Amino acid sequence: MSKNIECGRAWIIPITEENYRVCSENGIYGARSERVAKRIGVGDCVVFYIKRSMELRDLWIVDSEWESGDKPLWPDELEDNRVIYRYR
Repeated sequence: MSKNIECGRAWIIPITEENYRVCSENGIYGARSERVAKRIGVGDCVVFYIKRSMELRDLWIVDSEWESGDKPLWPDELEDNRVIYRYR
């Protein structure tokens, strides 16, 4: 390997396969906690850890500020008909 990627902090985000698919298709990640949203910022790198398969997948570089979502988007939100991951 010869390529270094410049990023602020690096984060490993645990996520289900189903929710990861939504992230990947929409180019968006959702967090439950405002604490998480305050810590991960523009320029940080995120690697997704798929829970059941114990697989690391994709490296994303955060390129925008967090927004607040008010409609269910992820499968577990749609199933419960409520927003779980408000910070996006």
